[in-house]
Amino acid sequence: MAQTLEGGRVDAATVARQEQLLQHMLDAGRSLQKDERDDSGKREAESAKNPQLFAPENHDASGRSAVKYPVPTWDELRGLSADQRRAILEYFKRINGGTRP
Repeated sequence: MAQTLEGGRVDAATVARQEQLLQHMLDAGRSLQKDERDDSGKREAESAKNPQLFAPENHDASGRSAVKYPVPTWDELRGLSADQRRAILEYFKRINGGTRP
């Protein structure tokens, strides 16, 4: 099959052989995965013990500080039509360098 492909003589029989080879490789991979699974019985979840949480100190974790101009809140936009809200949000997206609100 390799010689046929190198020679540039690809026909329907070569394609069928390639598909068959690929199918055999996929089947072999599935059976290897099946062998590696632990089928010893019922699985049970276990909660973390002494989890170490990371919290940045003295920083706003909301991401708002990365925005040059704060995007209006829903309460500020509520009285506008859908088209007006969309235009305003697009405007803020552009002036903030393409970031989404």
